[in-house]
Amino acid sequence: MTRFLLTILLVVSLWGCQKMEIEPIPTPRNEDIFSTKQASVSDDAPINFNLKTEGVYTLTLFDSVNQQVVTREIIFGKVGPNSLKLYTKTLPISQVYLLLEDENKVEIGKTLLVIK
Repeated sequence: MTRFLLTILLVVSLWGCQKMEIEPIPTPRNEDIFSTKQASVSDDAPINFNLKTEGVYTLTLFDSVNQQVVTREIIFGKVGPNSLKLYTKTLPISQVYLLLEDENKVEIGKTLLVIK
């Protein structure tokens, strides 16, 4: 009985000494979403963009097929990098355009978002 317990203890201790593989955590991309014509995004993804002036901006998501507005948000942007979260689970479509305009309706950036 003692020999059996020692064998079990030895097997468990050797099994516990196996090297664990740890996958590196991917670093978040901080590139400007409007620097490309098309970007792939998933739910709860950060949307990063740079602004040259501080002020009121409008972010609009609209359907890429029939050009209908899906949602529109008014934000207060600061000079330099800005970041917002994009929630895509409730979107009924898989491709939308993201449009950024200043308070005078001048287009700052536009990109096609492909939702994963």
